[in-house]
Amino acid sequence: RISKEDPVLVLAYIYHEYAGILAGGQIIKRIVKKALGLSKDSDDGVQCFCMRENVIAPKIVMSQMKKILNEDIAMTEDQRQRVVGEGVEVFRRNNALVNTIHTTSAWTDASRACLKRVVFPLVGIFVFIGAYTAWFTFVHYEFVHANEFDHEGP
Repeated sequence: RISKEDPVLVLAYIYHEYAGILAGGQIIKRIVKKALGLSKDSDDGVQCFCMRENVIAPKIVMSQMKKILNEDIAMTEDQRQRVVGEGVEVFRRNNALVNTIHTTSAWTDASRACLKRVVFPLVGIFVFIGAYTAWFTFVHYEFVHANEFDHEGP
């Protein structure tokens, strides 16, 4: 619809699509691999977030895209403002879509995996440190102050 009504607005969708794939995709790929315990040396299970570096580096793609949008495409100020406004709307809708992941079984599974692999071990470590500190403090206090209670006062 937009491509027929106001074709210049398609630029906002192109920009956000590539930005999401190139920048956000790399971040999400690392998070997913860590949460699911996937190998750091393989992209199995996260192929949808991969871009072959030997084709073209993501940073180069983004900088070239910004240059093209800012310098190479002739637009009126009104068109620029409409593209920016549409970009804000695209960003809002993309975030709303991403936030729907919390209701999926994949999110639940990843959350449980994160709890098992990260949160529970950390809680265990903190409980151990707290118990050891309490024990050490008690033993140290008893040792240092043991003589205070053994003799009678003046």
